[in-house]
Amino acid sequence: MKVSRTPGTAWFKVFRTFAILAFAVLLAPSSLLAQDLTTSASLSGTVSDSSGAVISKATVIVAGADNGVKRTVKTEANGGFSVPLLPPGQYSLKIQAKGFKSYEQKGITLVAEHSVRQDIELPVGAENEQVEVTSQAPLLNTGDANLSAEITSEQVEGLPLNLRNVVALATLNSSVSNTSESQQLGEGGTSGKADQDVSFLNFGGGFFGTSGYLIDGIWDTDSTWGAVIYVPSVEAVGEFKIQTNSFTAQNGFSTGNVINIQTKSGTSNFHGDVFEFIRNSDLDANNYFNNYNGSPRQNFQRNQFGFSAGGPLYIPGLYKRRDKTFLFGAYEGLRQGSPVNNTFTVPTAAMRTGDFSALLTGALVTQTNNGVTTNVLDPFGNTIQVNQLFNPHTGRVLTNNTVDAKTGQVAHCPGGAATCYYRDPFQNNNVAASIDPVGAKLISYYPNPTNAALSSNFFASASAPTTSNEYIIRVDHNLSDATRIYFRFADKHEQKTNSPAYYGANDPGGPGNIRPNNRYSLATGFSHIFNATTALSANAGFHRWNQGGLYQGYPFDQTTLGLPAGLNAGSNQFPIINVGNGGSSLGPVQGGFGAGIANVGSVSADLTKTLKSQDLSFGFMDAILQNNGNGVATTSFGFGQTYTSQFNGTGTANQSGYGFASLLIGTADSGSTSNNFHTAPQRHYIGFYGQDNFKFSKTLTFNLGLRYEFQPSFTERRNRQAYFDYTGINPISKSVGLTLPGQEVYSSSGNRGLNNLNLTNLAPRFGFTDQVAPRIVARGGFGIFFPPSSFVGIQSSPGYSQSTNFDPSDDNGVTLKTTLSNPFPNGLLAPTGNGLGPLTDIGNNASTGVAYNRKSPLLYQYSLGLQYAFTTNDVLTTSYVGNRGVHMLTNYVPRSQVDPALIVPNNNLGDQVPNPFYGVITSSSCGLNNPTITRAHLLQPFPQYCSVTENQAPQGDSYYNALLVDYNHRFHGGLNLLVSYTFSKFIDDTGGTADWAYRGNSNGYRNPYNLGFDRSVDGTDQTHSLVVNYIYALPVGTGKKFAGHSGRITNAAIGGWTVSGITTAKSGLPLSFSGGTNSNEYGLGSRPDQVADPHIANHSIGGPGHNPWFNTAAFKTPADYSLGNTSRYLSYIRSPGYTNWDASLQKGWELHDNLNLQFRSEFYNLPNHTNFFTPDTGINDGNYGRITQAFDGRSIQFALKVIW
Repeated sequence: MKVSRTPGTAWFKVFRTFAILAFAVLLAPSSLLAQDLTTSASLSGTVSDSSGAVISKATVIVAGADNGVKRTVKTEANGGFSVPLLPPGQYSLKIQAKGFKSYEQKGITLVAEHSVRQDIELPVGAENEQVEVTSQAPLLNTGDANLSAEITSEQVEGLPLNLRNVVALATLNSSVSNTSESQQLGEGGTSGKADQDVSFLNFGGGFFGTSGYLIDGIWDTDSTWGAVIYVPSVEAVGEFKIQTNSFTAQNGFSTGNVINIQTKSGTSNFHGDVFEFIRNSDLDANNYFNNYNGSPRQNFQRNQFGFSAGGPLYIPGLYKRRDKTFLFGAYEGLRQGSPVNNTFTVPTAAMRTGDFSALLTGALVTQTNNGVTTNVLDPFGNTIQVNQLFNPHTGRVLTNNTVDAKTGQVAHCPGGAATCYYRDPFQNNNVAASIDPVGAKLISYYPNPTNAALSSNFFASASAPTTSNEYIIRVDHNLSDATRIYFRFADKHEQKTNSPAYYGANDPGGPGNIRPNNRYSLATGFSHIFNATTALSANAGFHRWNQGGLYQGYPFDQTTLGLPAGLNAGSNQFPIINVGNGGSSLGPVQGGFGAGIANVGSVSADLTKTLKSQDLSFGFMDAILQNNGNGVATTSFGFGQTYTSQFNGTGTANQSGYGFASLLIGTADSGSTSNNFHTAPQRHYIGFYGQDNFKFSKTLTFNLGLRYEFQPSFTERRNRQAYFDYTGINPISKSVGLTLPGQEVYSSSGNRGLNNLNLTNLAPRFGFTDQVAPRIVARGGFGIFFPPSSFVGIQSSPGYSQSTNFDPSDDNGVTLKTTLSNPFPNGLLAPTGNGLGPLTDIGNNASTGVAYNRKSPLLYQYSLGLQYAFTTNDVLTTSYVGNRGVHMLTNYVPRSQVDPALIVPNNNLGDQVPNPFYGVITSSSCGLNNPTITRAHLLQPFPQYCSVTENQAPQGDSYYNALLVDYNHRFHGGLNLLVSYTFSKFIDDTGGTADWAYRGNSNGYRNPYNLGFDRSVDGTDQTHSLVVNYIYALPVGTGKKFAGHSGRITNAAIGGWTVSGITTAKSGLPLSFSGGTNSNEYGLGSRPDQVADPHIANHSIGGPGHNPWFNTAAFKTPADYSLGNTSRYLSYIRSPGYTNWDASLQKGWELHDNLNLQFRSEFYNLPNHTNFFTPDTGINDGNYGRITQAFDGRSIQFALKVIW
C-alpha cells in the first residue's frame, strides 16, 4: 500500500528516531557496539520495464556470496531501491515482479564507503523465466562526488610491497606523497621503518598530520603527530581505501583525506595461507655513494613469516550453520638482523691504575704568525707536554716576578701580566694518588681494550635485530538476516635495536638501547536493519601504543657508584658519562629509559533512512585521545681537559690534560641531574552529521550534508599545564615600575582547558553527480573541513621539571669546590610546580607560548570533473581539485622579537642601557640579572622573558590547485590496472607542524609579524606525479588463450604466471637555501640573497671533483639589517626527480582442489636506477651545492606461500 507523508512529518520522525537511538547507543555496553558507513557499502538502483516505466513493489534480494548476508526490500513507487550497511564483498542481486521475467546478477563487488548503483530493466514474461547476468556493477560513480581509490585484497596481496606495510599503498594515488627524506619508506629499504614512519604522508594540498586513519571504522590516528597507530598485516587486510576528497559529511577531524582499512572476516568457505618472505643483502645492489666511496654493501637479513585462516564456525553434531558465525585469524612474525661493527676509545689497563705516562709524546707547541713554532712554557719556564696532566687540587694564583712559596721558584707570568694561574704537574703523568672512588668505579665499566693502541682500541661486533610478533582474530556473527555483530582483537609486539650492547649485555654502563613499539587494537560493532528503509549501525574501539626506550643500564642504583642516594628518586639509571679527547661514553647516550603510552578510543553510530528519492543518514563520533609518559630523567657528567690541563695565562686551559684522567680523579667540567613530573594530557574529537543523498532525477543526484564538530582543548589529569596570556599584566610590573604584559596561566578546576572551545565549527558539504550521457558522469563538490586544532606537542607544563647543575668552581678553576664524590653539595632542586604562578619562567625562556584564544584551522575544498566509461570495466576520471587553508598550524612562531621596522643601519639596539630588572630577576639565562642590558631586549614585547615562542600557532595560509587524471581497468581478462596522474601546485607560508622533516625551515620565519613574507611553494610540492600499478595473470596454460590444451606437466611449467608492479615518476622537490644569517637581526630569521641565476647547464652528482647541482655563486649572506630576498622554497630550482619501478613475478601451482603453492620474486627498484636526495643548500656548508646521499639500489625479495 502506498502511503503519502509530508516532508516535514518524515524529517521529524527521522530526527526523533535518531535522537532516541543515539542516546541508546551512548548507554549501550561496548559488546553491542560494527558495520558503520565508513566500513560498509550500499547497493541502490531503479527497476523499470523496457519502455522506461518504473516498476514499484518489485522484490529485491541482495545476498552475499560467502558472508551469510541476505537482505530483501521492495521497490518504492518511483521504482527505486536502496540496501545500506552491506559488508564489503561479493554479492548477487535478484529482482522479481509480477508480469516480468526475474533477474539475477552475480559477481557484484562492493567496497567500503561506496555506493554502487545498478539500474535494471526487466523484460516482460513469466516470473519463472529468468535473465541471468554474470558481471560487475558499472564503475561509474553516480552516487557521490567523492574522489577515492579502492585497493582490493587481491591488490594488497598481489602488488610488490616493500616492508609489507599496507599504508605505503596510499601512494598509489598520485596526489599522495611521502617526500620527507628522513622518513620516506624507500630510505634504506633495509631499515625496517616503523608503521608510524610509513604513514608520514602528504595528501594533495594537506600537511602531514591533517589526515585521518580508520581501521574497521575506529579512529586510528595518534594525537602526538598525526601518524597511524595500528596497521594490520597484509593477510589480514580485506580492503584499503584512499579517500583524497570527501564531500559527504561522515568524515571529519581532517582535511577530508582519509585512509580506511577494513580487516578480513571469515566466509562460508574455509580459506587461508602460510607464507614466508625472505630478504638477504647478498642479492641487493650497493648504494650509489657506497660504490662512489669504495664502501662495501651493508649486510642485512629479513624474514617475514606467518599464516592466516578463516571460515565458518562449523562443529559437526553441535553447530552446523555455515551462514551464522565466521572466524578469521592471522599471525605474522618478523626477524630482521644486520651485523654492525664499531670502534671505541676506552682506557688502557695502565690508565685504570692512574698511569697516563704513555700519553706524553713531546712538547706542546704554538705557532707564530711567521710560521715559527715554539714550545709552550709554564710560568717557571718548564716545557708543557702534549696530554701532560696537572693536579686541579693545587691551583693557585702567582704574582709576576715573585717567588712561589710552594716551588721556591720565581714566577714569570705570560705577557708580563701582574698575576697568573698555575697548577702543579702530576709526576710522570701518574694520578694514582688522587684517584676518586666514584671515578674509579665508573671507569671500571669500560670494556678492556682489544688492541694496544691509545685510541680506537676497542673493536666490537654486534647485531642490531628487529623482531615483531603480530596476532589478529575476528569473529562475525549474524544474529539474524537483519542483525550482525562483530569483534576483533589485534596485538603487535615489535622491538627494534636502537644501539647494540657493544660493551656486553651485562654491562649497565654500555650503550645498549632497544625501542619497543607495541600496539593493541580492539573493535566491536553492531548493525541492525529495522525495516526495508531504516538501519542502524554502531561501533566502538580502542588502540594503545606503547613506545619508548629500554636502556641496558635501567634500573640502576647510583649509590653503587658512590653517588648520593637522592639521585635515584628522579634518575634511577646509569648516568651519562661523556669524555673528551675522543674518549667513548658510558651510559644511555642513545636515550635512557622512556615509556610513552598513547591511548585512542572512539565510539560512533550511524542511522540510515531511505525515502522515495532520498538516502538519509545521521551519525556521530566521539574520539578520545590520551597520552601518558613516564620517562626517567638522566644524570650526566662531562669530563674534558679543563681541570687536568695547565692554565694558559689567566684562567684559560691549554691543550694539555686528558678526559679519562679527569674522570678517574673525579673532576668533571659539567653535569646535571633532573627531577621531572610526568603529565597525562588528553582531549576529545566530537562530531555530528546529517547527510541527504537526494536523487533529484534519474540522472542527477545531490549530496547535501552538514557536519558540526568541536575539538575541546587538551586537559591534563592534574591541571599540570599552562597557556600564555599575551595581554595580562605580569605581577613583576610592580617591582620594576613598568607595565609588562605577558604571563603564564595555569589550568585550574574552573578552567582546565589549554585554550578556548570553539563552538562554531559548522562544516557544510555539497556534491553532485549528473549522468549527462550513458557513459559520462559530471561530478563536483564543495566542503569545509576542520583538521586537528592542535597536537600533544602544544601542551607545556612549566615548573614541573627541574634541573640541578654541577658547579665545580667559583674562581675559574683555581680551586675546586665540587667533585664526583659529592656532586650536588647543596642538595637537589625540587620542581616548583605552579607555586610561582604568573612569575614562573621570569628571566628565562617562557616554557609555553600557547595563546588561550585560538582560531580553528579551516580548509575549503572543491572539485569539478568528469567520469567516462569506455566499458563496464574501464573508467577514466578527470578532475580539477583545489583547496584553500586558513588558520593552519605553524611550527614555533617567535613572539618576542624586536619590531623589524627598528632594524635599520646605524640603529642603537645593541647599546647597553640600565636594566630595570637588576636586583629583581636573579636568573642569568639571558643577562637580566646584570646592571645593564641591550636596548634591543627592552624593546621586545615581553622583556621580562628571554624569549616567548608560540608552538602550533593557527596562523598559516595555503593554496592548492591540481588536475587529477585516473584510469581504472577493473580486473578483467586477467588484468587489473590503475593509472594515476597529478599536475599540481601547492603554495603556503608554513610547513605545518611537521616541517622539521623537510629542508628549508632551519632559519625560521624571517618576519614573525608577517608570515606572508615567507609565502612560497610548499616543501612537498611536486609539479608532476605519475603512478601506475598493475597485476596481470599471463594468458598461458591450460584453459587460457595460449597453450590452452597443455598437459599437466607442460602446464606446471608454463601456466600460472603473474606479473605485477608499481611504477612511479615524480618531479623534483623545490630547494630551500639557508645559512645566510647576518649578525644584526636581533632574533629575526633571514635567508640568503639571490644575486645570480642559480641554473647551470652541466650540473652533476657527487662530492669533490664533481660539478655542483646549481650555481653556488647565486646565493650569498644578506647585507646587514636585511632579511634576504630568497623565498622559503624556490619552485624554479629543484632536486632531481624520483623514478622507481617495483616489480613482482609470481608462479602458482595447483596441488589439489583449492590447494595451491605460490612462489614469488619481488624486485624493488628493478632497473637499479639511482634516486638522489636533495643537494646541500646551506651556503656555509662544506658540501654546499652537492648531492651526497641517495636512496637504495635494487633489492630482491623471495616468498613462498601455500594457499587454500
